[in-house]
Amino acid sequence: MAYRARNRRGAREGENGFVAQLARPHRSPSTVGQSVTLTANVSMAAGPVSGTVAFYDGATLIGSGAIGAGRAMLTTTALPAGSHAITARYLGGAAPASTSAVFLQAVGLSGWKNRTTTTTLASSANPSSLGDDVVLTATVTGSSSTIPTGRVLFMVNGQVVGDPQGVAVAAVSGTTVGTTLTLAALPHGQHSVTVTYLGDATYKGSVAAATQIVN
Repeated sequence: MAYRARNRRGAREGENGFVAQLARPHRSPSTVGQSVTLTANVSMAAGPVSGTVAFYDGATLIGSGAIGAGRAMLTTTALPAGSHAITARYLGGAAPASTSAVFLQAVGLSGWKNRTTTTTLASSANPSSLGDDVVLTATVTGSSSTIPTGRVLFMVNGQVVGDPQGVAVAAVSGTTVGTTLTLAALPHGQHSVTVTYLGDATYKGSVAAATQIVN
C-alpha cells in the first residue's frame, strides 16, 4: 500500500484531546545563517496546557521553549543546508507526553536550485500481524531531469528508526530513487510512520506519512 507525500504543517491528536501542531515558519525555505522561528501550538480539550516543548531535528534536540498562551517558540540560526524533519515534543505535565507530526524545513546555500520532489511510502503489509516484520519502502521522484541524491529519514511514533542520519537512496528508474527499512516486531496497535527525504544541492525534501496497523 502506497501513500503520497505531505509537506505541510502537521498536527497529531493524542490522549485527552491533546494536540501539538507546528506552524509554518515565516522563512520556509530559508538560507544558511538566517534565523528561523519554530512555533508549536498546543491545546487540550479539557483546558489550557502548561510545561515545555522540545524541538527536534530528526533525532537531535535543537532547543526547547516554555508554553505560554497555548504556544512554545524557538528561534535558531544553526540549521545547516538541507531539509530537516522538525518535530515538537510536549514533555508532559497537564497532558500526556506527545509528539507533533513532522514539519519539513528546507535550508539552502547560495545558488541552491530549490526544486521540488515527491515522496511516497509503501508498506509490505498493512495491516500486519503481531510478530511479523514490516518492510517500508520510500520512493523519491525529482521534478527535473536531475536524479535526486542523499538520504531518507524513517520515523515511527515520532522517534527515528534506522540510521539517525537517514538511509541512503539508490536509483530506481529515471529521476526516481528509493530505499527500504525493515521494522521488526512492532507491538499491537496503530503506529504513525513518517519518511522524510532530506534533500540535496538541487532538491528540497518532501515527506510522506501513514498509519501502520498491527493486529
